[in-house]
Amino acid sequence: MLLILILALFVIIVISFIIDNVILNPVVVMCSGFLVGSISFLASSQRWGIGLSVRTFWITILAIICFSLAIVLCNFLVKTFSREGKYEIILINYNLQIITVVTIFLQLFAVIFLYYSLKKITGSSELSKMISTYRTTLMSDSASDVRLPGLLNQILKVNMASSFVILFAGLYGRIILEKKKILIYFIPIIFYAIESLLMGGRLEIIRTFIFIISVVYFLYCYKNKSVNEANTKALSYSKWIVVILPLFYFIKSFIGRTAIESFGEYILRYLGGPLASFEVFVNRNISYDAPFGQETFTGLYAYLSKKTGDVVPILGWIKSPTGLWVGNVYSGLRRYYYDFGFLGTLVMMTLLGLFFGYLFCNIWKGIKENKLKPFLLILYSFFLYSLVFEFFDDTFFSTAITLGSAMQIAIMYIIYKLMFKKEKLK
Repeated sequence: MLLILILALFVIIVISFIIDNVILNPVVVMCSGFLVGSISFLASSQRWGIGLSVRTFWITILAIICFSLAIVLCNFLVKTFSREGKYEIILINYNLQIITVVTIFLQLFAVIFLYYSLKKITGSSELSKMISTYRTTLMSDSASDVRLPGLLNQILKVNMASSFVILFAGLYGRIILEKKKILIYFIPIIFYAIESLLMGGRLEIIRTFIFIISVVYFLYCYKNKSVNEANTKALSYSKWIVVILPLFYFIKSFIGRTAIESFGEYILRYLGGPLASFEVFVNRNISYDAPFGQETFTGLYAYLSKKTGDVVPILGWIKSPTGLWVGNVYSGLRRYYYDFGFLGTLVMMTLLGLFFGYLFCNIWKGIKENKLKPFLLILYSFFLYSLVFEFFDDTFFSTAITLGSAMQIAIMYIIYKLMFKKEKLK
């Protein structure tokens, strides 16, 4: 069944690409992630003694089809009901420079504040041990013991939001306005990467790369009125995988990962483990005491648990029939399936498709009509990593449906309005 799933995903990718010739459309992006995960699962299936059952195959493929149909629906609605009107976006350099400088100082303060906070709550002055202790405790039932100060959390949220908008503005200035001095606009996002590493995160760094690739891709489509050069550039960026994967592996011990596998085994487990764990989860009927909807809306429940004092349960590692550890993430589908069952999984994937479909279809329609929609592009690129890693775990409903995320989006919009203005074409 794994081979059939791989073939089905490949066919969906090809059909979706043929329809609009856009590599970064939501269906291609999400299915590419599932394709990589499925191939990695296949490469390790014999070693793990795990295959793909018919039941898991249909859950996965029907969920992807529902997501794809939601994109088709959005495309129809946008074409039918969207309003006309053309404009171009002018960068306001004065505001951009002020906001950038302020953000850099805030980021510098946040890095120092974060370092000393982690040092205090972990009781360690050794950087690697400090990061490892913080992350290990955060992923356990004792997560409340390593909570960061409230002020620091708020500063990190503001900095994250402003750093991504500043990065977009810098890329816009380089590609559309053809400005050359843009390095300063990368400084805030570098601080964001440092903060992520201090807290034991790696996916946040990959999120930044995905954001850059997405923004550059659509800006080139807008500038050249064609997808050909943008598609070529997107494919050329794939060479960075040769750099990212080894880096991903070699920094694991520094940030608290204790795996001792070889590079190949580690990467295959990391990419193929989630779907294999989902297969085990579905067919072993694994269950534990969790409130209704808690797995899908983890961030919301985590916020509520701070008020009630309840502990949000954490699902453990899956062990294969051959005695090897497979992983402790089960793909995004597992969260929906556990909370809402088979039909609920299809509903959640449809909702996910409607969100990304609305953003993508409006962005693409605007580009074809020679009008850019910067804030929608910022949001699409900011959340796009959720589609890339849906095969790995849900990072949209579980984190985006929170008061903190709403605040980040609001901050993004305020900063965007300060940096850009619309000027109608004559």
